[in-house]
Amino acid sequence: MQSDYGLVGDWLGTQLVRDARQVLGYLDTVSRLPAEWGSIDEAVGRLEAALGSGDPAQVASATSVLERMTSTRVDDLGPDEDAPPPPPLRDRMVHLQRQLDVDLKRLGERGENHPRQR
Repeated sequence: MQSDYGLVGDWLGTQLVRDARQVLGYLDTVSRLPAEWGSIDEAVGRLEAALGSGDPAQVASATSVLERMTSTRVDDLGPDEDAPPPPPLRDRMVHLQRQLDVDLKRLGERGENHPRQR
């Protein structure tokens, strides 16, 4: 559930937020074949849903999937057809990064693993 303070509540530890933020930031710097961006877009959607779900295990799993999708790969020797993220995906990733930056700042100020406020 999104709050005025960012995307996540105190239920999600600083390390999980940092990991999700890091993989989104890395995605913004890579180039992939246009067909690959569709799968990455779906995985970003799963991460976004996991962040809103309140389930740290889902966040860790979705982040891990994105990390595997962004790992370095060996390219063919053919022409370079890779492209940066399409604008709608890039905008969504940047928006998520900004929300997670707010959360990291807040979690850093209050410490990690506070009980969830009800």
